[in-house]
Amino acid sequence: MNSEVKEICPLSHLNQPHVLLQRPGGNTESGCFSCGQRRSFVTSRGVHYYCTTCDVEFHRVCHKFPRKIRHPYHPQHPLTFTFRDNETGIISDTNTGESLWLALFSGSIIITDPNKLGSVQDIWSQSDKCSWCTKDIECNWFYRCSLCSFSLDLSCYKNIPLFQTVEKPKNHHHSLVFYARPLLTPCDACGLVNVLDPSYTCFQCNFMVHQSCMSLPRVIKITRHQHRLSHTLYIEAVTSPCRICYKPVDIKCGQYSCNQEDCSYVVHSKCATHEMVWDGKELEWEPEKSDESEDDTIPFTKMERSNVKRALFL
Repeated sequence: MNSEVKEICPLSHLNQPHVLLQRPGGNTESGCFSCGQRRSFVTSRGVHYYCTTCDVEFHRVCHKFPRKIRHPYHPQHPLTFTFRDNETGIISDTNTGESLWLALFSGSIIITDPNKLGSVQDIWSQSDKCSWCTKDIECNWFYRCSLCSFSLDLSCYKNIPLFQTVEKPKNHHHSLVFYARPLLTPCDACGLVNVLDPSYTCFQCNFMVHQSCMSLPRVIKITRHQHRLSHTLYIEAVTSPCRICYKPVDIKCGQYSCNQEDCSYVVHSKCATHEMVWDGKELEWEPEKSDESEDDTIPFTKMERSNVKRALFL
């Protein structure tokens, strides 16, 4: 089976994505839709991409940053790839170009000649913040709506929701629809607030969940407890904190708990599924072995606990 990741045309709609076909050679035949050039700024070798539906070509990597996009975070208007000079505040519509790739590959976000990137439109008078995550836009490049000044930094731009509607979600009995707003309240499955993660909702149940939490495993075994743990969205009152990070457990949000009699072990969803404590195996349909409940837990050092806390909460 071919496991190669399929590249999607950025001009296509989320519900009807167009798969990009590969063509030999790094340079395009008629000009890249993103940068407008036939010659690739990255490499003349390898492949470039072509969308048969939109009849456009892209250099490899250029297809990640088209000139204009329709993004699920702002479906009302198109967004334009934009450059901002941090020293003057001048912004201009632009194409991807050699200066962008040099900055990406070198780690720099400052360029010296913004006049080469497009005609000046206006002075950056809006707040220098992404309209989705509200964080400062630190990069020179971002996407912007010229009609309402909605801005999207490149980190949020790349967080495309996988689906518009999830008909049969794993951990909910109704279909879920993409929620086209930043989720500023705790996710019902993990209890955390993370606006960078696309979210889905069931309006019938007032259920809100991150995209990354829709497929949380139901039954797991972690290295810090001798029994299996089950994921539940709600739990009766608990007195103990999370047994990994030792922060309080919100009983209104999902978490993992031990259903063995006389065992009150409880862990946050993200703590339990962290790579340092879980092997990635789901055990819902796996029969429990007779020796599985033996105490084979690994001591959790102070350093490891600190690393998990840092990854989850900072």
